[in-house]
Amino acid sequence: MYLKQPRRAARVAPQCTIPPIIIRHPNYAHHESALLSFPPLDGVTDHDETDGPNAAWRVHYSTVQTACQIITGNNPSREESPVALDPVQAPFDVLFSMEGWQFPYSLFPSAWAAVSGSQPVEAGQKHSSCILSGSLTKANAHLVPRAMSSWFRYNNMGSYLSDCRPDLGTDNLENMQQLRGDLLKDFDERAFAIVPKLSRDGYRLASHYVSAADDLSCPANVFHNRMSQQVQRIPVELLYARFACTIFGLLERFTSQATRLELRQ
Repeated sequence: MYLKQPRRAARVAPQCTIPPIIIRHPNYAHHESALLSFPPLDGVTDHDETDGPNAAWRVHYSTVQTACQIITGNNPSREESPVALDPVQAPFDVLFSMEGWQFPYSLFPSAWAAVSGSQPVEAGQKHSSCILSGSLTKANAHLVPRAMSSWFRYNNMGSYLSDCRPDLGTDNLENMQQLRGDLLKDFDERAFAIVPKLSRDGYRLASHYVSAADDLSCPANVFHNRMSQQVQRIPVELLYARFACTIFGLLERFTSQATRLELRQ
């Protein structure tokens, strides 16, 4: 009888150990200005695709840009503009928590809008399948966490669901997706989100890791940029809200420092 070799634990790829790419606040000294930190896990081409043959390890531009838009109150501007470096006169303000962030109804990013109506549904997949690994699971991941129930209702997120009964809130089945146990743990700890990325076939939903920490249940490189296996339509608006929740988690180190010039709740 032929026996398979013991399965090895997933290895951490070299890109997980590259220094992160940091987005800084313009009004702070260098040592305390780090707003967001992204591990360079994307093999990105000059066309911002994530699957090209000549890719280098960077961070997907559109994902970082959207993150910056979120923490600056849904500012859609891509133009260069001068920033006053005198903190007394005109500090560059950022939101520091999701509770103070309003869903951008009329400013929904184009990449997210593009993927909203073009989600391919996998035939033959069971509804109890993990959307990333494909393995059977009964573990439910809340897209908008239960802890954000008040935010969910205040921003009328139920209007994006087919069953919009207000009593369901974040426990609406459309706000849940299946994830394998180890992936669910990392998802709940805001290590990754599901975002649109441009492939040769247009925009597709894929996982994007914002953490490559050693204590992840599964190394970031294993499922980073993995397209989701969809057995039903995922409300993109809820995925966007989850992405925002993940990004605000990255701000915690910045907001925990003692002196802050301008942070908006």
